[in-house]
Amino acid sequence: MDAFKMILEAVAGLVLFLYGVSRLSESLQRLAGDRMKKSWPRLPKIRWREWQRVR
Repeated sequence: MDAFKMILEAVAGLVLFLYGVSRLSESLQRLAGDRMKKSWPRLPKIRWREWQRVR
């Protein structure tokens, strides 16, 4: 029974971890909101310009 209990506890821990990660993701998306959606298309251009300046 020890092996069964260990496997059950590991699965329960994994489920709780994945639940926490999904809640964190939802909260961060809600927190960022429209600001992130508006600034996201600009990020690759900004990084490219910075890289060109360094060269």
